[in-house]
Amino acid sequence: MGGFGWEGIILVGVNMHTRTSHLMQPFIWVTAFILSNLRGTVIWDVLKQGLGLTILPWIEIFLWIVLLIMAVRSLIRDNLISAYLQLWKENWLLFIFIGVTLLSILWSVAPLASVYRVAALLFASLIGAYMGVRYSLESLLSILFKFGTLLLIVCFALALFLPFVGTMDFEPYNGAWRGVFWHKNQFGGIVALISLVFLVGGLHELERKGGTPTLYFVFYLFSLVVTYFSKSVAGYFLCIIMSFCAVLVFLWLKLRHRLIAIHYYIALSLGIIAAVVLASNLDIVFGLFNRQTSLTGRIPLWNHLIQDVFLQSPWVGYGFGALWSSASFRIATQKVVNWTFPVAIGDNGFLDILLHVGLVGFVPFLGVLIVSFVRSGRFAFGQRSILGFFPLMFMIFVIIANISFSFFLETETFLWLVMIAALFIVTRPQQPAPAG
Repeated sequence: MGGFGWEGIILVGVNMHTRTSHLMQPFIWVTAFILSNLRGTVIWDVLKQGLGLTILPWIEIFLWIVLLIMAVRSLIRDNLISAYLQLWKENWLLFIFIGVTLLSILWSVAPLASVYRVAALLFASLIGAYMGVRYSLESLLSILFKFGTLLLIVCFALALFLPFVGTMDFEPYNGAWRGVFWHKNQFGGIVALISLVFLVGGLHELERKGGTPTLYFVFYLFSLVVTYFSKSVAGYFLCIIMSFCAVLVFLWLKLRHRLIAIHYYIALSLGIIAAVVLASNLDIVFGLFNRQTSLTGRIPLWNHLIQDVFLQSPWVGYGFGALWSSASFRIATQKVVNWTFPVAIGDNGFLDILLHVGLVGFVPFLGVLIVSFVRSGRFAFGQRSILGFFPLMFMIFVIIANISFSFFLETETFLWLVMIAALFIVTRPQQPAPAG
């Protein structure tokens, strides 16, 4: 063959390694997004029936381990391990929160369930941190756009062509769309986040010279239609609030040089007046969406969970992810609050964290949220672009979304993973060029 043949073989090997490296990044984030949402989908129920609940969770954990190994190899190859470890040091509150969840296995009322849920939390955090080191904010938004576009199309197709899967065609939901998810409220919340991604992406393209915002705005309008058919009032509110925030930030960025103190005072006064008027007429506001101020029975549920459950073990809780894994607890709760349908979660992310790990775990958890919020705010006003404000708007979304649904590690780890990725991005001292 001669020297030319060996050089050709080496060149082919190098090219294959390069292509493999390029394919590894999409594989990691696509698989991570699927795994972090899997537990909250109807696919989980199908797999559970086929594989059994004793096997399925550990298959998920095995896949997380594979992803972590791939991520570590990628970090080593690109000399990013030291940066990865340094950012973990700067986010030491995460160590404390995850450490408490790990310790909670010792006193958990369902130790095996806690082992699985803590493992899912740990790996989602590690992969989220990896994405925060690997990708720029613009790349993260692009990834969320691609994932959101595909997810929306799949959910739309299921609701339209396989309604027995994609809709909740039974009382009291009456045909509400849920797509691949187990419940319309989870679907509505996730679509509201995707809607924000589309809108911010479109506005970011408007900021750029020669930008192409059309596709973003088309999918934004598409997401509003899908949200409407989810019949999720929480999804409606999230879409309205986050769209308002994004447009308001965009207008402020355009007009801020013309604004003086009196303009801010007027805006603050109008905001306070609007808040007072809305708070004074909650019956009318909720009536517009055919809802009552009891939030569809959530307030009686929360009262019961606080008075009769949380206060029985306020300091350490009942073990991370343990309570709602118990069928007997769910049935007993349903009887107490007199719901006509099963109670699956606490419908409040903050309350469910309190039930899991008590005040000992809730304090560092709250610390992580506060640090994320403050750093995102500092980052936003430092960047002064609609893209730079995305982490801050995402944190606002996370806080509001968890008021009426448990998006904090209860039925999924997706929002947590994205939050950790955004936290690590805004913690970094500088933004590198977009990756892969």
